[in-house]
Amino acid sequence: MILDTIIFIMDNIALVYMSILCAIFFVFIISAAIEFSKTIKEKSISEVFGFDNTIDYTPVSLLVPSYNEEVTICDTIDSLLCSEYSEYEIIVISDGSDDNSVNVIIDKYNLKKIYKPMRKSIETKEVLNVYKGIYKDRAITLIDKENGGKADALNVGINYSKYPIFVAIDADSILEKQSIKRIITPFMKNRKTVAVGGNIKISNNITIKDGLVIDIDTPKKLIVSFQVIEYLRAFLANRMTWDILNMNLIISGAFGAFNKKIVVDIGGYKSNTVGEDMELVMRIHKYFLENKEEYYISFASDANCYTQAPDSLKGLKTQRRRWQIGLIQSMSTHKSMLINRKWFLAKLYYILFEMVTPIIELFGMIIIILSYLLNIINLEFLLLYCSIVLLYGFVISLTSIMLEVYAFRENINAKVVLKLILISLFESIGYRQLLSIYRISAFIGYKKYKNKWGTIKRNKNAA
Repeated sequence: MILDTIIFIMDNIALVYMSILCAIFFVFIISAAIEFSKTIKEKSISEVFGFDNTIDYTPVSLLVPSYNEEVTICDTIDSLLCSEYSEYEIIVISDGSDDNSVNVIIDKYNLKKIYKPMRKSIETKEVLNVYKGIYKDRAITLIDKENGGKADALNVGINYSKYPIFVAIDADSILEKQSIKRIITPFMKNRKTVAVGGNIKISNNITIKDGLVIDIDTPKKLIVSFQVIEYLRAFLANRMTWDILNMNLIISGAFGAFNKKIVVDIGGYKSNTVGEDMELVMRIHKYFLENKEEYYISFASDANCYTQAPDSLKGLKTQRRRWQIGLIQSMSTHKSMLINRKWFLAKLYYILFEMVTPIIELFGMIIIILSYLLNIINLEFLLLYCSIVLLYGFVISLTSIMLEVYAFRENINAKVVLKLILISLFESIGYRQLLSIYRISAFIGYKKYKNKWGTIKRNKNAA
């Protein structure tokens, strides 16, 4: 009898939890839609009157950390060379790569070995060689260093960079021609802006020619299509809403811009975490809160960046386990932010509806099914719970797709949209549960994997 009561209570907790999660996301969607409406109007006015042309854009340093990225690194550099931004330098940091990527970069861009002393604003591993050249009127620097991890590679790039704002870009990222300009615009419009995140999309379904995206299709693999929909949820609705509140805790390592002085002042990226991007952003928040200074961390929804998603279950497991461990590390490292009145609700959300969600979702489903088999609940309750879970998954996917259509309608292929809507019908059947298992494995294997980045196979972008 007591067991029946406990299980029944847990059933209802799971049901209430899913209902709250659904309600929160709809708030995110509505907030994002309102914000997009404002952004689109501002963009239209700006284009008509040419306001953007009057902005004096500051030069920026583009930092590309690379480890054994021979397959994709040249596509990324070519993409950066196509940028319509006025003045920038490209710095590629090879983090002890043991493939042929260093030679590939040297040969293609005609780089020459130089002697360039490094100003060690941040302590890093030893730099072995520095190569430099001019290609298509742009300065390209290649730094070959001892292996120390992505965070250490970025710190080396910061030490060598010469401009006040740096943009961190993954070695498989492809940017649109206007993306650099769009991610830097918030810095120019509000001088208290200290960091800006870009809008991350998946590149497995794009065709690239000479560094430019020329076609977008539906991914051939179902596992990648599910991730396309998932990214729409994460990088549009969620980030837009937290941006309104100035409470964004995540700037993707694939594409993010930072005030260099602030990052140097707080010690740069930390190498003792696999979630160096989130940890850095939380430390920036903490720095300004403790010093009681006004600041802003923004999200540039129109600064699009395409990055490769895992196309195998093994790669997906490696990635999601690492993301989950990074989230756990960031939440546990900065506990003091939880007691801050401003940040209490935001951090509570990340703990209850991000960090522990996989546990509640998966075990909630198991308990519900077990309750039915033990005759603790009836068939109607079981069907109600399953319907809420499935409907929740489909509705949030559908609304995310529609938000994407509304925001970027000039670049949307109707055929691709219809395919994604059809695929979203099945996302909550198997895929979400699989992600929950992968994320739960981060808790189970935390000690083993807390300092392991893991590797994901890269594929050559279609051309």
